[in-house]
Amino acid sequence: MESVVHNESGVPGLEPQPAPAGTSNIPELLPAPDEFPPIERRSDSDDFEIGPGVWDALNKNRDKPRSDEQYYFGRSGQLLYSITQGRDAIYRWTPEDGVKRLPF
Repeated sequence: MESVVHNESGVPGLEPQPAPAGTSNIPELLPAPDEFPPIERRSDSDDFEIGPGVWDALNKNRDKPRSDEQYYFGRSGQLLYSITQGRDAIYRWTPEDGVKRLPF
């Protein structure tokens, strides 16, 4: 009988592989600082850090922020999208499409 090695999740065949010599298994998760969209504070009373595109969408819709703009990255470190919670909607930003409003 052949022995099957399981990873921590118990799925056979997904054992960790060593990285090639001179490289790392740890991906670069964050882009260089100049690749982040700018973050602005629009008033002293705001406790949230949000980029200008989402601020414009919030103001256009007379909405108020309820979270910081949260950025999500792909495995290779590319910026995929951001999510910001508003009082009346969620705002999703992508480099390709800009800001989309998703009402509750």
